[in-house]
Amino acid sequence: MDIRQLKYFVAVAEKLSFTEAAKSLYVAQSAVSQQISELEKKLGIPLFNRNRRSVKLTPAGNVLYCEAIGLLKRLDEVQEITMKAHLGYKGHLRIGYIGYGDRTWLPKILNQFHTKYPDVTLEVNRYHQGELTKALNEDALDLVITFSFGISESLEELHNQTKIETHHICTEILCAVLASDSKLAKEWVNKTIPLKALAKESFIIQNRHESPQGFDKTLQICTDNGFSPKIVNTPNLVQTVLVLVEAHMGVALLPSSLKDYAGPNLTFLELDVKAEHRQNDIVAAWKTGNMNPSLSYLTKLISEGR
Repeated sequence: MDIRQLKYFVAVAEKLSFTEAAKSLYVAQSAVSQQISELEKKLGIPLFNRNRRSVKLTPAGNVLYCEAIGLLKRLDEVQEITMKAHLGYKGHLRIGYIGYGDRTWLPKILNQFHTKYPDVTLEVNRYHQGELTKALNEDALDLVITFSFGISESLEELHNQTKIETHHICTEILCAVLASDSKLAKEWVNKTIPLKALAKESFIIQNRHESPQGFDKTLQICTDNGFSPKIVNTPNLVQTVLVLVEAHMGVALLPSSLKDYAGPNLTFLELDVKAEHRQNDIVAAWKTGNMNPSLSYLTKLISEGR
């Protein structure tokens, strides 16, 4: 049996009239009669008891009607789902983000998108910065949210033909992070601190493997301000950096949003340095050639700043 035969059968079963069924289907009555006859022939059983005055379902016909209704409804659902997938209203998006500011802007973005496109599954994971550009280039992620500095260079190193588009999400302020009861923190509390004031301090920096651009930028900022930082520890996780600073093992340069993760015994002081050193832009980035139809809705939402 085919779909057309089932549709014709259901129409006759509901109208209990070949004439009325043909009218509802906008076809000739002979076409309906032919399809029902072929269906009965394939099954080898009668589906209707019919005479000149009436048409009634046989017991087998009644069972087929109940099953056909569910089958045709499911078919309509499959067609609708397929069309939604084609248009991007149903699908799967893989998003990677760096672990800064995610308590402020990320929940808002995800909530707005999920509310508008509930049938698109969002696979969201946190990555180290060095992993994000590599995953984007290798099509392991559809969209990444990371610091703007170094992203173009990283992608160019991985694949010269990669073309990406970015959109600004927010600006992070780079801060000096110190133990709150340290002499330096007390001296500069509620003030902007010149970077040179940290020249004699020990530095704790997230290691270069996990955050290559962040590591290099810290070195560059210090060099531009006339000194080379004394690096005493390079942990894998930025949370460990915070722990070590709180333990008076050194100071760190970190984005202001990490205050959300910091304990009460840490002080974040804005730096008195050039704006290009003090401000770090966080951007959403995606490959322009990505064929995932759902991606355009997310990038549009981000670009419109909703």
